[in-house]
Amino acid sequence: MGSSISDDQIALIEKNFARVVLMLDGDSAGRHGTAVIAGTLASKLEVSVVDLPRGKQPDQMKSSEIRALVADHVSRSASLER
Repeated sequence: MGSSISDDQIALIEKNFARVVLMLDGDSAGRHGTAVIAGTLASKLEVSVVDLPRGKQPDQMKSSEIRALVADHVSRSASLER
């Protein structure tokens, strides 16, 4: 998907999901893409973001590192909902 989202991708997400979690690269393009995509989707469904460490890309991370980031995100989200 890169750091952008197509209208077809938006339509598929809207059709199949009520919420989405974004996890794009931790570089400036990924952070910009996250903001743009989140802004585009926010009026259509619930959006949250897993922030990667600066300069990191998911494909450069160990699966254990990604699981830890997602677990932390889920934990923080659950705390906010209470």
